[in-house]
Amino acid sequence: MAVAADLGDAPMSRGCFVSSESRILELKRPELTSTLQRYRDEAAAAAVNLKVVGSKAPAFDWAVAAIVQCNAALGYLVGGHVDKTSSQKCDCFHDHIMSPL
Repeated sequence: MAVAADLGDAPMSRGCFVSSESRILELKRPELTSTLQRYRDEAAAAAVNLKVVGSKAPAFDWAVAAIVQCNAALGYLVGGHVDKTSSQKCDCFHDHIMSPL
């Protein structure tokens, strides 16, 4: 199932099916947790930022997708597992929303 930000048909959009460029999985568990939390918090702030909400770019979709993926990755960490896909998607969507800001 794809989310709106994954579809790639919007102008200037880039999907985040799995980011091979992500280095987030190289982080040790405590740093991974704090990075995912920071990315989630920054995405949540972006989702209510008028510059993002009113943008013609898909930045709002990326912010919402980052929140979802970061929360999923953090949930897996609480359960004792590192979910590669949600961690990489969190990193990728966060990167997308931060690039135009």
